[in-house]
Amino acid sequence: MNTATATTTRLRTAFASAIAASTLCAAPHASGENLNYDASGVATPLWSDTAGWKTEGGTAYGAVPSSSDTIWLNSASIADPNPLRIASGTAAEAGKLIVCTTKAGDKTAIQIEDGGSLAVSGADATDFTIGNWSGAKGILRMTGGSVSSGGPITIGGNGRGEVFLDGGSLNSTPIQLGYMSGHGDGYLKINGGNVNGFLKIGLNGNATGTVEFAGGTIASGKLATIGEAGVGRFVFDGGVHQVTGDVWDFKIGDQATSRGELVLLKTGLSFGSSRKLFVGYHGTFGDAGRPDLVNSAKFSVSGTTTSDTYFRGGVFAPDRTDLNLDKLPENKGIAGVWRFGLFTSTAHDFPGFQCSCLRS
Repeated sequence: MNTATATTTRLRTAFASAIAASTLCAAPHASGENLNYDASGVATPLWSDTAGWKTEGGTAYGAVPSSSDTIWLNSASIADPNPLRIASGTAAEAGKLIVCTTKAGDKTAIQIEDGGSLAVSGADATDFTIGNWSGAKGILRMTGGSVSSGGPITIGGNGRGEVFLDGGSLNSTPIQLGYMSGHGDGYLKINGGNVNGFLKIGLNGNATGTVEFAGGTIASGKLATIGEAGVGRFVFDGGVHQVTGDVWDFKIGDQATSRGELVLLKTGLSFGSSRKLFVGYHGTFGDAGRPDLVNSAKFSVSGTTTSDTYFRGGVFAPDRTDLNLDKLPENKGIAGVWRFGLFTSTAHDFPGFQCSCLRS
């Protein structure tokens, strides 16, 4: 090889190496990274600002997360009232998203604004969790935009989770509040916007969930379960509740030992024209026409043709002599007796009973 040819070959090799190095630097990150956001050196915490994203080891990530990444948002630098913002024009995505995972991350917050969106692709029960550390809380605020999930949105996984919906659209089937037994505590306040999906409030034993519905719309193919196996509370103070498609009945206290509470501060909560409202669902009346299960309190509401009708209920002392209790199952004691119904009078005294709660 002569000198000119050798020089040309070396130049071509160097140029090719430079191209390869440039291509390597521009290549996307490997999928499935574990990421956190640290706003310590960032003027305004924005999802779209790559400077805040760090790997599990604390090194700069240099990119925004992808739909295959797992995000553990847990930093005092983005604690309320200085949340990580998903601003207008930002389409944020993640494979999994868990907000607040240690005590040090207490009040870690994320905010979706008008024109922004967040999509979490994970389908497991805890892939999208707000609040996952006992004794600390995670926060999600929505002033607009949209949030969607490939599976449930869990508010209060193994800690306190709070979601405030003032605008935008929260989309999931289901949205579950209070997940882990004894530690999960979920709170959802709906002032505006839209919730598309059915609610499970208080999933597991001693887990708690509360929904306060004051405005906006809940549109669901299924109705809420208040106290599935835990403790649930639903407060209706306005807004529009729409039920479409293949619906379930509205259940308050679904499983044995669960507790559910429905508080109606305003009229207008609709269960659908063919739906029933159950209290103590797994304590329904048996085929024999008498209560036969633990927690066997149940009532349903049907339509009425008169406008002068009142829905009322009462609790009775079980030793009242005017109660016809001769058809109760043998070997079971009475824990409580109720009556619920539609009446044309507001009088408080009415005889008889419709529902009983039994213990073995």
